[in-house]
Amino acid sequence: MGCLAALLGLSVAPLAPTSPLPESLRQKAHAAPAALSFQPLTAPATHRILPGKIVFALLVTPDAASARSFYGPLFDWHFRSVGRKDSGNLEIIHRGRPIGMIVPRVLRHPERDTPFWLPFLSTSDTAALAREARRQGGKVLFGPRAVPGLGQEAVISDPQKGLFAAFSSASGDPGDEGETTSGDWAWSSLLSPAPDRSAAFYKTLFDYDVKRVADPVIGRPLPHENAPGQFFLVSQGQERAGIAGLPPGDERPDKARWVQFMRVDNCASTAEQVARLGGRILVPPHMDRDGAMLAIFSDPTGAVFGAIEPGTEEKSR
Repeated sequence: MGCLAALLGLSVAPLAPTSPLPESLRQKAHAAPAALSFQPLTAPATHRILPGKIVFALLVTPDAASARSFYGPLFDWHFRSVGRKDSGNLEIIHRGRPIGMIVPRVLRHPERDTPFWLPFLSTSDTAALAREARRQGGKVLFGPRAVPGLGQEAVISDPQKGLFAAFSSASGDPGDEGETTSGDWAWSSLLSPAPDRSAAFYKTLFDYDVKRVADPVIGRPLPHENAPGQFFLVSQGQERAGIAGLPPGDERPDKARWVQFMRVDNCASTAEQVARLGGRILVPPHMDRDGAMLAIFSDPTGAVFGAIEPGTEEKSR
C-alpha cells in the first residue's frame, strides 16, 4: 500500500467546513422502537457530516454466529441484536459505540460469491448521491432507505462493480480529532481493474481531492500522468481511502472490491490469533516503507480484511 503513515490518517489536520445535517435525518434516530434500533453513530450527537469519510461497515456472511465468534475475541468487539427479531442482524459495538453490522445472507452461488465487508461512505444527501451515481454509470442496488436509529443508506455498485453504501448518519459523524485504537477502522482500499476511472467516479460523488501517489512497488513516480496507478481520496484534509490496481492473477479481473483494514497493536500476534480462530493469512505481516506492519486475512467464511500496526513514530504520538 505504501506510505502507511499517511494511509492511517493518524496525523490530525484541522477540519474543513463540513455539511450540515438535515433536520429530517436528525429526527430519524428516534423514529423506531428502541428495541429494534441501532445505537446512534455518535453520542452525544455531533450533527456534523464529513462527506467521504468511511464511518461504518457491514459484513455480509452466511454464518453470523461464526463471524461473532471470530471477530469478537480478535478485536474485542461486542454485539447486539438489531432489526426484526428473526433477522439475525447484529450491531458491532467497539468502545461503547456502533462501528458496523453483521448481516446473515445465504450465498446462492458460493462458487463465485463470497462473504464481504461493505464500507459506508458518508454523505449529507443519500438520495442525491444515488441519483448522481446512476448518471456516472453506477447502479443503485437498493435504497435509499432508513436504518432505524442510524440514518439512511443506499447500496451502490460503481462502474467497476465495486460495492459500497452511501450513508447519512442521523446523529452526525465521528470527528477526526480522536486517536484510533486497536479494533477501530484504520483504512480502506479499493482494488480496481481501472483505478483512474474509479478515482474519477468517487471524486464526482464525494467531491474528494484525488491525490496521485508514486508506484507502491518501485517507489518511483508514475511514468506519465495517465498511467494506471494508486490514488488517495482526500476530504476535510484527511486521506480517507486508497485506490489501486487488482493484484496480478486475480480471479475476478473485471470486478473492483473494497478491503477494510483494522488498527491493531501487534500485527504478528493478530495473525497468530487469526489462525487459531480459524481464519486464513492471505498476506503475512510485513513492514511497509514507513515502518508500519500490515497483513491481509480472511475470516472462516472467506470475507477478506486487513490489519495495520502503526510504526514506532506513529505509536508514540
